[in-house]
Amino acid sequence: MKPDAEKIKVVYIGGTARSGTGILGRVFSLIDDSAHGGELRRLWSRGLRPGRTCDCGQPHADCPVWSKLLVPGASFIEPSIAERALLQEAAVPEAHAWWRALRHVRRSSPTDPATAEAGYVKMYSDLYRAFARVTGASVILDNSKNPGDAALLVDAPDITAYSVHIVRDPRGVLFSRRKRYSSDNPGRSRPIETARVAVYWMLRQFTFDAIRRRYGEDRSLLVIYEELMADPNRALRGACRMLDVPEPDVELQPGRPTTVPPVHGPDGSRLRRFVTTEVVLRVDDRWRTELHPFDRALMTFLTFPLLRRYGYPIRITE
Repeated sequence: MKPDAEKIKVVYIGGTARSGTGILGRVFSLIDDSAHGGELRRLWSRGLRPGRTCDCGQPHADCPVWSKLLVPGASFIEPSIAERALLQEAAVPEAHAWWRALRHVRRSSPTDPATAEAGYVKMYSDLYRAFARVTGASVILDNSKNPGDAALLVDAPDITAYSVHIVRDPRGVLFSRRKRYSSDNPGRSRPIETARVAVYWMLRQFTFDAIRRRYGEDRSLLVIYEELMADPNRALRGACRMLDVPEPDVELQPGRPTTVPPVHGPDGSRLRRFVTTEVVLRVDDRWRTELHPFDRALMTFLTFPLLRRYGYPIRITE
């Protein structure tokens, strides 16, 4: 499936939570004529919650991007964000997103224009085109990581979507989630939670593998998180080849600060992770020594087939 050179190019970055989708988006934002929208789907899934800002740190009314997007008549927020959220949930529900995505990927017939899926694709495409118009970009970066979105956007008529799948060692994903949500003692053993994360990780990888096949080699890319941290230039070159755009005149150095453009996501995190325009690429592998040995072994056992597929070691030496 060849891309249409006349359409706006959208890079949809998918994977699990805590797998590096955000940092990958920041690396790709170094591509000329690109703009990083963070997790754009959050405009509807979470709405503009009180006290939240754009990812750039500015209130939406003061942000140079969202102040021009959130205006009367914008099709992607009319008649209200709440009603648009209902359309999103009908088309791509958060619960069991992998199942809905696989159903879309396997469907051979075009989407019925009268369905919620078709309405959602149009709404999302309208947002992408408006985002491109306001930022002056020809490449929009979206690290929303929802497989249902990626599966639907492959055939979007008004944009050319590309699928980037980032994979992180599941033991690292587990430990990162624990640091985020159980910072008091992330090393404590929680076998039930470990099993749940293992199932979640496996389902996401199976689904995004299928989505990449649906997009085809010309419009998809696989990135391994640990390789990205060790050699970000390789992933950047791969994205430029996929998009058929010139490589930026930059040489990224792991472990050293890199200046990147701001992120204009609709739902800025309280952690303010994306406010800074300077990032340091450094692999976080503390799970090797700080994750409980039983949970580490359990996660290895449950994800063994895909660990081998993606080249991860089975035996870990501390």
